Amino acid sequence: MGVQNITASWDEWEIKQKVYDRLQSEGLPESYSYWGNILSKSFSKFCVVEGNILDIGCGNPDHSIKYFGGKNFYYIGLDPLAPKITSVIPVVKGLGEDLPFGDSSFDNVAIMSILDHVVDPNIVIFEASRVLKVGGFLYILILVWTDNFSVENDEYHFRHFSEQEIYDLIPKNFRIEETQFIPYKEKYRRVMYLKAKKKEISV
Repeated sequence: MGVQNITASWDEWEIKQKVYDRLQSEGLPESYSYWGNILSKSFSKFCVVEGNILDIGCGNPDHSIKYFGGKNFYYIGLDPLAPKITSVIPVVKGLGEDLPFGDSSFDNVAIMSILDHVVDPNIVIFEASRVLKVGGFLYILILVWTDNFSVENDEYHFRHFSEQEIYDLIPKNFRIEETQFIPYKEKYRRVMYLKAKKKEISV
């Protein structure tokens, strides 16, 4: 992706983010809270972790940490718009396309509801793989679309993924361990959970 394309995409990202921030400040419809509670409860059963976990695009970590099950894990959030007010939960300001962590730093990496918001999902997945230890787990939560794929009238998503497009993003050095699908409020899309394990690279 050339510099001009990156700049244009980033400008578009900022526009879409401002729309989303405005919706948040005005108060999202009650259905968002309803579905958020359903997803946090079901994903916390799907994503039971040990060790440390990086939550890419965490938003408000006080809310996002509820999506993870397990008692013995250490949570670190990352977000380009790290909240000004939060609890003692650590949050790093940064981009999913350029994670400020060394190779093999995490036992688990989660990418929840952000792949359709980022500038380049392939780079985000590459970076997640880079910072994940061999034997570690990648968790994805994402809306997948079965119809109405056009993003032309979508105010704050960059793209709409199909189920197969999510599978195609997973690197070859990962083994998909489990997937689940959760009905969503509209019939033309549903929520996909994916768990993949990073394998040793054969020489």
